[in-house]
Amino acid sequence: MEPCVLAIDLGASSGRVIAALSDGKTLRCHEIHRFANEPVACCGSLYWDVLFLFNQIKKGIALAAQRYEVKSLAIDTWGVDFGLLDKSGRLIENPVCYRDERTRGILDVLSETISMPELFAQTGNTPDEINTLMQLAALKNQRPEVLERAHRLLFMPDLIGYFLTGKQACEFTIASTSQCLNPERTGIHTKLLERLGLRPDLFATLRYPGEVLGTLKPEIAAECGCGEIDVLLCGAHDTASAIYALPTEEDHPLFLSCGTWAITGQILDQPVITEASARLGVSNEGSPGGKTRLVRNLTGLWIIQQCKAELERQGTILTYDEIEAMMDPAQSYGGLIDTQAPTFREFGQTIERIHSYLKATGQPLPQTHGELFWCVYQSLAAQMKLAFDELEALTGQPSDTLYMVGGGCQSATLRQKIADATGKRVIAGPVEATALGNIAVQLIAEGLATDHAQITALIQNSEKIMTAVPQTSMTSQIVRLKQLKTQALDYEVA
Repeated sequence: MEPCVLAIDLGASSGRVIAALSDGKTLRCHEIHRFANEPVACCGSLYWDVLFLFNQIKKGIALAAQRYEVKSLAIDTWGVDFGLLDKSGRLIENPVCYRDERTRGILDVLSETISMPELFAQTGNTPDEINTLMQLAALKNQRPEVLERAHRLLFMPDLIGYFLTGKQACEFTIASTSQCLNPERTGIHTKLLERLGLRPDLFATLRYPGEVLGTLKPEIAAECGCGEIDVLLCGAHDTASAIYALPTEEDHPLFLSCGTWAITGQILDQPVITEASARLGVSNEGSPGGKTRLVRNLTGLWIIQQCKAELERQGTILTYDEIEAMMDPAQSYGGLIDTQAPTFREFGQTIERIHSYLKATGQPLPQTHGELFWCVYQSLAAQMKLAFDELEALTGQPSDTLYMVGGGCQSATLRQKIADATGKRVIAGPVEATALGNIAVQLIAEGLATDHAQITALIQNSEKIMTAVPQTSMTSQIVRLKQLKTQALDYEVA
């Protein structure tokens, strides 16, 4: 059988197991298994069904082992969320989703102990209710008995790795999303956690991409019908992996990782921890190779995904290709929403939230599904213009090229509208950048690729890369979006 490496790529809406084979010049990737990943509401909390995910991962490994000689695997996931183990190494409860309401108002609570500007200065991360630090603070206030039972905190990819190997680690890039590292990103910020009444000893030893976590437990290898497989650490935060797969060797590329979240950013040599970066709301996160990802998390395809899911529950099942087609005759519709408005981060009733926002701002409601989706895509593109203008002003390193990766780059409409809005050439792809970045770290670690330059050549030789250049102006939409952001809205979702 041919040798391969496996990328286990868990997103906030789906998971995949992808096998990659390389001859040194090209990459061949095959999706072995795909499965849904949806938060589950139960007893007033919103949980991730981590045991379902673990079982699906084992199915994917078993399917891969039937076709290939699996040399290694690595896991990447979204950031901030975690599981807690007791002293016996057992999971105390399912991990809670970052969209759970337990952290509402927690920033105000923390502000009694530390100001938000100081918290940014101490960590390099913008304070956000979803961050791990805030989740821990909320847990301490609301359910202290859970933290008392806890012996170890493992971020989602580290938790899956623990299930597979029995080894505990705290991978660097995923930890850098937590607001629990020191600003130099050399370790857990012990003094800060103790100041907030939290326990630094919950965290495992900081480990780095390319290191070996362990090997599959014998009982799991037997269940999956495979031999000994190394479980490696990749850039375990999905965005870290995605950016590692950008098809460029530029030193400081601008990027947009567009999935459930739209993560705008730039690769830099050092963190940017200033008053200006604090005001902008950026975070300094880690990358494979040690560089800084200066990022700003914006709402992305979450709104599109939720609209699509709601229509499906109403009996209208649409593919993304069908959504693209129905937007063509809808382009005269001019409704815009502020995709960064807090209401659009909430779970459920998304279509009604859009309608309520449009009513509150005196805009016509969409009359077709095409107009609904056109409203969101056009609004997302206008938001990207504002975001990248602010980012370039902060770093002083403008670029006429924007690298776009993730599921969003499959949308020809979104690619083009972002090019129109930003005035930049958009290089879109690879679509599976997160999995490819995961794979890239494994190939180098296994000696199947020499360095990142060879990885870039492999990706350019193997993956579909698309280009969009500005065609029409979106100046009027951008001006209107700025105006919308200044309005103080008071409305309820029905």
